[in-house]
Amino acid sequence: MPPDHTEHPTTAIRLQRGDGVGRLRFVAAGGRTQATGLYQSDPVRFLFPAPERGEPLPAILVTTSGGLAAGDRIRLSLAADTDAVATVSTQAAEKVYRSTGATTRFEVDIAVAAGAWLEWLPQETILFDGARLARATRIELVTGGRLLAIEMLVFGRRARGEAFTYGMLRDDWRVRIDGRLAWADALSLEEPLAPAFAARAGLDGAAAMATLLLAGGDGAAARDAVRSSAERHPAVRIGASVVGPVMVARFLGNDARALRGAVIAAAGAVRNRLAGSHALVIESNYCPEMLRNGHYPPQIQQRIRGRQGHLSNEDMCSLLHSLLHDGLQLVILVHISEKNNTPELVERRVRGVLKEHGAAMFLATQDAPTPLFQVCAP
Repeated sequence: MPPDHTEHPTTAIRLQRGDGVGRLRFVAAGGRTQATGLYQSDPVRFLFPAPERGEPLPAILVTTSGGLAAGDRIRLSLAADTDAVATVSTQAAEKVYRSTGATTRFEVDIAVAAGAWLEWLPQETILFDGARLARATRIELVTGGRLLAIEMLVFGRRARGEAFTYGMLRDDWRVRIDGRLAWADALSLEEPLAPAFAARAGLDGAAAMATLLLAGGDGAAARDAVRSSAERHPAVRIGASVVGPVMVARFLGNDARALRGAVIAAAGAVRNRLAGSHALVIESNYCPEMLRNGHYPPQIQQRIRGRQGHLSNEDMCSLLHSLLHDGLQLVILVHISEKNNTPELVERRVRGVLKEHGAAMFLATQDAPTPLFQVCAP
């Protein structure tokens, strides 16, 4: 049979797109925070693991689609009522796939009432080469409410040598306090992308970037905490400033993993600085010079000094300085090496940090329990 050359009309294939909605409210009742008002539609799901002792109530966002494609849309609404304390994070990094032309949209609306503390701490968003993402974060606070928020972007799948060479990114922030605009920011990357990534005053070849924001809290204390934390992450460019009632920190790095670590450390420093903890237990494991000149083999020394190892006396001092606040009453030093450190070295370093602060200090030993300490609000 001869081939059929008849022209047949074609119909464009309409691809299925996700349109997920998630709404969640946190309320305080009986001295505890509870999640209520839950609404979720595919691919949005919330999980509620049991909170760790002393931690805010957690809610974990999951996008069951495994990533976001061109034309997908996610809309989140998060609210914390008076005196509620909660954290919303994500199960994994969000992936935005290469676009066939349409734009992926991610919208987050956050409302925080007086006396509430809400954290929006998603893991990083990975932009595949060719992705098109429009993200908007809109925040409404009442005086006395506080919000700690993070957004991280990774440009391309770096592990496979991919960069973000074409596509589009729009990232908008709006913060209103008592209905008045307190801070606004917008990032727009349009093709061609190369000039923005090449410019020294632009992204300067960065593989990843992040924004950390504190709205409604002690901005100066948060800024100082970020700056102190930055000293331990020299490979990441970090800047922090206060704009009225908002503290904004920027992170730019050539290594996404290093940047992620810097952001996590900075967020922890801000959290601890503002939490007003009365007591602090911190490791001061080794003196670098004693470790280097000691009898441990090189591989053990490397493990101790590594990112997953222990805190040196210098690391401890830097961290302690970033966590100091007026309400701190007691600092307990633990896990002091008997071979690579001495109590005298640790005590001298700690006194140099505390100076006129007034907090008490105690050095715990490996062979005896500590006494019972009592701390309370001054």
